[in-house]
Amino acid sequence: MITDDRLLYDALAIATALLLLGWFVVGLVRVTVGRRPALHLGRVLAVATVARVATAALFAAVPSLRPLRGPDEALWLHLSDRLTDDAGALGAMPDALVGNLHVVYMAIWQLAFDAASDFPLRLGHIALSLGAIAVIAVAVTDLAGVRAGLASGWILALEPNNVFFSGILHKEAPMLLGEALVILGAVRMYQRRDVPALVLMLVGLSIAAMTRPYAGAALAVACMAVCTHAALRPLGRDRARAPRLAVAVALAAGVALLAAPAPSTILDRLQSSQNANATDSSNLSLDPVDFSSVPSTMVNIGPRISALLLQPYPWQVANMSQRFGVVGTLVAWTLLLMTLVLVATRFALARARLPPLLYVVVLLAIAYALSAGNAGTGFRYRTHLLVGVTATMSTLVFVSRPEPLRYGSDE
Repeated sequence: MITDDRLLYDALAIATALLLLGWFVVGLVRVTVGRRPALHLGRVLAVATVARVATAALFAAVPSLRPLRGPDEALWLHLSDRLTDDAGALGAMPDALVGNLHVVYMAIWQLAFDAASDFPLRLGHIALSLGAIAVIAVAVTDLAGVRAGLASGWILALEPNNVFFSGILHKEAPMLLGEALVILGAVRMYQRRDVPALVLMLVGLSIAAMTRPYAGAALAVACMAVCTHAALRPLGRDRARAPRLAVAVALAAGVALLAAPAPSTILDRLQSSQNANATDSSNLSLDPVDFSSVPSTMVNIGPRISALLLQPYPWQVANMSQRFGVVGTLVAWTLLLMTLVLVATRFALARARLPPLLYVVVLLAIAYALSAGNAGTGFRYRTHLLVGVTATMSTLVFVSRPEPLRYGSDE
């Protein structure tokens, strides 16, 4: 009877989590339409929700598929379990949040549902990824119009890497939301130079920094670049610049440099991580590289970014996990190739419209390339770069010429 009661309780917990997810999607649609009346994301988010929930349910129901989620889930579940029993398990707050925001988020869901199944937690992560899709669609709409925003939404809703990793109990879903908010803030700063743009960037940076600090640092540099570019470009009817914004960014950069660890310390940690990854037993380990000095890092970062974007190759099918990743790799290659062709053929448009996206994509590519030690981890990291690639491609496809940018309106 106890077992039956527990099964019933878990079923009700999952049903409640599904209902909350549905309400969240409805809320996203209403907020989006309220801010961008022509941007109707109902079908996009509905399809994205079904795809992610069905994928998570399939992997939960088929035991042979569960190992494809990777070994790290067990660690994060263990830490979130400890956190539900002991609020100080991760250390003193708020310092313990840095690098562990996803664990705290999972613990909150565990406390709310108290289910034996981890499926409600997966639905919580899916909600974050859906929020990221909506935010990116709004950002692309501001850059290139409603058709471009809808196109980016549909691509992200169905892109295999995004679908799969949205339901993984890892750092991907929170990072996707943080990166999306940074992109929206960067686009708004580039177009309007207003306080809401700064708020969006700060919120996104906070989420990213508390999830993956090194990625958060890269996004912070990207935000500084966007703000500086926006400050120096003529904007508005009077073609004004914003020297005070440029000075504020310079001061913030100076404070960050003073507070940052010494370059030698950063490079030592980076090289130690790379050495460990290059000598492990993974059959997808990337070639060892020298990151021990600034010149060697600058020389080797290019090949590392290439490996991050292209590996694992479709012919690397030594096990089920790699065979499963073939489709994701082929889709990623297709999106990358289309984007490169569009940038090359519409360079003037890219130069006029894409700086806020390109700063974010390039800095994230550098950060993830420096961190990745094997193609399997890089495959997961590539999900984040594909968000920027999708936004870039959609912008270039649906805007055939650099039309005047809009100012002072959310419409």
